Amino acid sequence: MQHSIKLVHTNLIAKDWKSLSKYYCDVFGCKPTYPERDLSGEWLDKITEINSYQNVMLKVGGYTDVMLTRDFS
Repeated sequence: MQHSIKLVHTNLIAKDWKSLSKYYCDVFGCKPTYPERDLSGEWLDKITEINSYQNVMLKVGGYTDVMLTRDFS
């Protein structure tokens, strides 16, 4: 019996996620799949204990998602 494993989603957290996104697009040919997200509000703070959340999703090789998120530390 043969099993196959594939990577389908990775979340990378970076202080400068926009530069990292550009790097992934330039070097690996990734393509953004969604508009950039910039979520904020009391509702977000209640469920995550952070008051804003920014990210972008990239497509790698046609099927793997890479989510780049701002570092909140």
